[in-house]
Amino acid sequence: MKLRLKINEEITSNHDFSFTVDDLLLWGNASVNSNLIAIQNMQSSEVEDVSICGSGNALMANENGAGFDLDFSYDGVNISEVVNSEPFEFTTYELVEGQKILVCVQNVNSSGCTSAWVSANAIANLIPSEPIIEDVEICGTQDFTTFALIGNEGASIEFSLDALTVEQTANSDPYEFTTFVAQGTSVTFYARTLNPITGCVSPWVSAEISVNEINIDCPSDVTQNTAGGVCNAVVYNIAPIIMQDCGIINQTWTFTGTTTANSPTTGINNASGRTFNEGITTVICEISDNYGNSETCSFTVNIQDNELPVSNVTKLPHVTQNCILTVIGYTANDNCSGYIVGTTSYPTTYTAAGNYLITWTYSDASGNQSTQTQQLTVTNDDSIAETKDITIYLNDDGFASITPEDIDNGSDDDCEIVEMYLDMMEFNSTHIGENIVTLTVTDNGGNTDSKTAIVTVIWDRDIVLEILNFISPDGDGKNDLLEIRGIEHLMDFNLNIFNSLGEIVYKTDNYDNKWDATFNGKELPNGAYYNIFSKETDVYKGYVTVVI
Repeated sequence: MKLRLKINEEITSNHDFSFTVDDLLLWGNASVNSNLIAIQNMQSSEVEDVSICGSGNALMANENGAGFDLDFSYDGVNISEVVNSEPFEFTTYELVEGQKILVCVQNVNSSGCTSAWVSANAIANLIPSEPIIEDVEICGTQDFTTFALIGNEGASIEFSLDALTVEQTANSDPYEFTTFVAQGTSVTFYARTLNPITGCVSPWVSAEISVNEINIDCPSDVTQNTAGGVCNAVVYNIAPIIMQDCGIINQTWTFTGTTTANSPTTGINNASGRTFNEGITTVICEISDNYGNSETCSFTVNIQDNELPVSNVTKLPHVTQNCILTVIGYTANDNCSGYIVGTTSYPTTYTAAGNYLITWTYSDASGNQSTQTQQLTVTNDDSIAETKDITIYLNDDGFASITPEDIDNGSDDDCEIVEMYLDMMEFNSTHIGENIVTLTVTDNGGNTDSKTAIVTVIWDRDIVLEILNFISPDGDGKNDLLEIRGIEHLMDFNLNIFNSLGEIVYKTDNYDNKWDATFNGKELPNGAYYNIFSKETDVYKGYVTVVI
């Protein structure tokens, strides 16, 4: 049997006590040992008010001695749980968010001794509401960008970029988080509400910050025809579209190509309604905002000339001309090329008689073409060839030649004779006598005519001359003229006749048998007259008697 005694003295260690037991009844073989073990009084456990966030059942207490257990109670009488692990967690009661209870704790040693109950409050604090955040789009290129969030009144906002590390805590309203965001990119950030009194936080919520780039969208390339009668056109509806307006302060344009121009360098300028020249112009548009950002885009304006040249003559005249007809190009006016001379693939000169239809084409620099036809007529009478018979003499070598002009006897044509042709122009001893030759004349219209002539060929080395020495010019038809028979076959000779005084009364080259015994139109007196007939070095002398 153990006897438990209460000693009204503080025992700080094991002691032997002598004491007297009165009125103690022992049953069986009981004995009394005077050596009693004094059990150390148990100090109370240290316990503090406990706060948890939301609902839960993990309450903490500290023991007051190694190896002790902790008794937990809600009323300081009934033990709810005994905990002997470290740290000492009381988990048997689940608190509801917002509930507050009294928790009692006592130390218990191995001998069953207990400390006095101590108490503390266990409070389940409310979890703050999540902050309200939204995706944010901002302008500019600042290194840092700020934005506001809405939190609970009296609470703080914690910000994080990874939902782990708190980057910034804001406790002002509105709540601003400052972080770096590069232009044209986005950053995901996280935020939660913090109750600075309870330390409870809401779950993380996320949103994105994005910095908008300045963006300009030019219209599609423009193709338009020139306006009537001019080489340009006014173009509308070509203002660029600004996809993101971050405070545009300047909008400018520049023209290069067939049209060159520049807008003012400041202000909002629109290229719509400007006049563009024929051809391709590149339009460069540029915008800039309040943050110093700028962006350009470009497109082309192609003004096409589809207008046909217009002839200066509504209807081309029908031209008629004799022999030869030459035409020159007519002209037209064009809205872009101006003065244009027509061209034709047909000949521009005609000589053959007939009717001709030719086409004139007016082409401008853009390849536009208009055409006109023209009627031409060439008139031409037939050529008329005229010839004469001739006598020719072979030279000492037995050779002679003639030209078409020797045979021509006044060939005529309304148009110009451009050629005369003989089918035979060279003669030799085989051609002595009469030879028929053909003269052909051709005019500039290609018309021809032919006619024959007789060419008598003589070789004078075979000529026998007979000079009659009597003349009686009395008009009876007999011996009225001085006749030298065979003279017609001789060329290049001289005949001189003298009176008795040695005076020349007749002189000729190439005598033709026609001297009638006159001198200066008067009859010569009867008598004898001397003659000298010479050819080159040959000389013949004689006389002739004149009897009237």
